[in-house]
Amino acid sequence: MIAFALQDTLSNLVSGLLLIIGRPFKPGEWIHIGDLEGQVVSVNWRYTSIKTRNGDLVIIPNGLIAGESIENHHRPDPITRVTQSIDVAYVNPPNKVKAMLMETMLETPGILSDPVPTVAVTRIDDPLMGYECRYWIGDFQNKPEIHNRFMTRIWYAAKRHDVPFPSPAYDLFHYDGPTVSKEGEITTEDLTNMLRPLALFSALDARNMSKLGKASTLYNYAANDIAIDLGVREHGFYVILDGEVEIFAPDADGELHRIDVLSKGSFFGEDGLFGTPVSPLRAVVTQDTDMMVISHNVVSGLLTRNPHLADSINLIVTDRHFVMDRLIGADHDHDHAEHTLVVNSIVEVNTTT
Repeated sequence: MIAFALQDTLSNLVSGLLLIIGRPFKPGEWIHIGDLEGQVVSVNWRYTSIKTRNGDLVIIPNGLIAGESIENHHRPDPITRVTQSIDVAYVNPPNKVKAMLMETMLETPGILSDPVPTVAVTRIDDPLMGYECRYWIGDFQNKPEIHNRFMTRIWYAAKRHDVPFPSPAYDLFHYDGPTVSKEGEITTEDLTNMLRPLALFSALDARNMSKLGKASTLYNYAANDIAIDLGVREHGFYVILDGEVEIFAPDADGELHRIDVLSKGSFFGEDGLFGTPVSPLRAVVTQDTDMMVISHNVVSGLLTRNPHLADSINLIVTDRHFVMDRLIGADHDHDHAEHTLVVNSIVEVNTTT
């Protein structure tokens, strides 16, 4: 009877001895024991204490641990792979979706670029296609926070890349008479009206404003998104409708310096207006921001016919490059001077026209 009564106690002591000797985990490490996930607080002869993500302390007899599989997220090294399933609409080309998901993973803080993330198609089933994103993080403790960042950014990325999510296979429509567009669809008139209140375009007449609207695309960005990066071709002429964007430029050693903070009505991505194929700047979104991206060709055409608009852009671009020269140093003076000459030549053409 005594031996039977001591059976559990002896089992816990022996299991505790094996845990202490074998050390499959130690305090501070994140582990899975069966269905329990948490951070190890302490290990003694009889019990193991684990703190869950909810902040609760769970005390487990060592005898129970001995009968479970143990997954240690810190061994053999602390990096951990995370797998996330994503469904998008069947109409999206797979290569387009995979490129969007890969870009989003690489731009999400906390997701490692080495090992390289991967994307795989896992399901083809109209009206949806399933994808699996596999990425690595440096500390399992940060998994929920990084997952939240990644999933949030996917929504914004899908909006920018025009990648719709799945919708029901059957939609019910109520006919209420003739309509101009589908409910929720942004029309050219909507885009034009978004640009109209901005001071930059205040001198443009209705015909030219309509041209801007037809050449515009509305992009949504999340905080910490990179709208334009160094050496990447600009999508167009970016105009901020709301939110905030920080502009960075590199010095001769490649170190980035913040040269401007832009808000509603400000613009960037002007280099494409002057024949520069790729961006010399990095534009980082600091809060959720809506931007209009306008075709460089259309904006260039408006500059030749609207001296006031050309003068406004020239003044801002000149000031921006003056700040770059002052903060970064004389190494860039030559390039900026050439750029300013190009801007001035456009203004001179406008004035004679």
